[in-house]
Amino acid sequence: MHSTIPTVALDLDGNILVPTDGGLAREKSAEPTAAWEFVNINQDTGGEAISAVLADHEGFIWLGLEGSGLARWLGYGEWQSWTQQEGLSRSSVWSIAKGNDSRIWAGTRFGLSVSTVDNKWKAQPLPGIEWVRSIAPAPDGSVWIAADTAGIAHFDPETGSIRRFQLGTAVHVLIDHQQRVWASTRQGLFRLQPGGVSFERLAPFGTSADEGFGFATADTSGQIWIAGDNGLLQYTDETWHRLTTKDGLKANAVAHAAPAVDGSVWIGYREALGLTHLSFRNGQVHAQHVTLADQAGLHSDKSIFLEFDRSGRLWAGTDHGVDVYDQTRWRHFGRADGLIWDDCNDHAVLADDDGMWIGTSRGLSRYRPRQAPVSPIAPNVVLTAVRFGNQSMAPSGVIPGAIPYNQRDLYVQFAALTFAQDSGIAFEVRLDSNKMPQPRGTELNIAAIDPGAHTLEVMARNSRGIYSVEPARIEFTISTPWYLSVVPFCLRRWNQRTGANILVASHASPAGRARALGKSCCRAHSRTLA
Repeated sequence: MHSTIPTVALDLDGNILVPTDGGLAREKSAEPTAAWEFVNINQDTGGEAISAVLADHEGFIWLGLEGSGLARWLGYGEWQSWTQQEGLSRSSVWSIAKGNDSRIWAGTRFGLSVSTVDNKWKAQPLPGIEWVRSIAPAPDGSVWIAADTAGIAHFDPETGSIRRFQLGTAVHVLIDHQQRVWASTRQGLFRLQPGGVSFERLAPFGTSADEGFGFATADTSGQIWIAGDNGLLQYTDETWHRLTTKDGLKANAVAHAAPAVDGSVWIGYREALGLTHLSFRNGQVHAQHVTLADQAGLHSDKSIFLEFDRSGRLWAGTDHGVDVYDQTRWRHFGRADGLIWDDCNDHAVLADDDGMWIGTSRGLSRYRPRQAPVSPIAPNVVLTAVRFGNQSMAPSGVIPGAIPYNQRDLYVQFAALTFAQDSGIAFEVRLDSNKMPQPRGTELNIAAIDPGAHTLEVMARNSRGIYSVEPARIEFTISTPWYLSVVPFCLRRWNQRTGANILVASHASPAGRARALGKSCCRAHSRTLA
């Protein structure tokens, strides 16, 4: 083992990182005895040889690649991902569940996979079953599967036996606190009692003959919440209640639900309508909607899954990554943060004791937060481009001279010098202490700035609400044209001497009024001289 450049680094957890020709060697300091592991990054970088390694002040790991450039390890210390190369039946994962033996089951469109002791996966043959859309491990070690057009399957890993139930296109399966099995299908809702041999079809209040169901979950009190075409069903002590648009929902076609410990429920829709938070007080339903347009923190209105983690944070999977709500603010996780892919899959989420599992269309990711979280750092902000009209300026300090009046439209670009949750960075721009409209990206146009001296300031705010210590700033002056400076002086002097008032039509533009005033002033002055 040798390195082209003998440099080593120490990560935030105290692990030693050593670059080698065969990948990155990492000593795991948390082990009772010194233990080394080799990380092969060939899949992501196209090569194995590491020539240098650096841990920066934010905890990110940078790798110098032999003949391949520079790479940043996304999600180092918190995210780990797997694809078909690590043994999954396919990279696109549609369902995840944890068995009583702590093994993780992952379903794809090409069967079932199970985790192995070496942190990889192996395929679990299921004759006649391809698309595993939902998995529900039972206390006895068996596994219930919603297998799309193959219906519901009951699989025993010990014997390999499979019992099939033809209930239509099965989308989701749930085992509740009483060990009843709930099957949500495109052709209806079904339930199997403990020890039963066949499913019964259920027709709750408001169910139409063609209503399909796509999801079911149980809250801590034992209530069952079911997402259907005609609204959200609530099942309590043999009593059914249906919530619809009459109760504040944005649409009746509900995709999934996540009950909170306080008794409220979050729901997502089949269409891209954002999320709705339902709370229940004094016998009344209160609906609060959250959408992308609110700029509260969602990165997409397309809801793919909803799940609470062990800390009570809501994880909302979308087609643009995952948004996490800690009951105060939203935080985003995407590819730049370590998630293997931004396009999440239906029902592909699992809350584990120490983190979350998330299935995407290009792989499976696991998130485990650091034991000692990195102290948040205030993001530094800089201006990267400044342009008045068609004239570019130095993007800092005091701009010398005066900007011509006909070049007073300002275009400015800016950036936050951080890689920590960079997708959650927001900017605040002020012109002379006046807050400008919220920039949607890293640029802003300000049209027709008034003549005079001005100061433009830009602040950055990270996903935790921490602002830059100092703003990026430029100072500049917009020149005043002659007709906005000489003419008013002329009019004041003329009115003082003659007592006359020269009026100009109020509907004219500022420049037009100024020119008209100039002409009137000149005519009046000519008459006086005559």
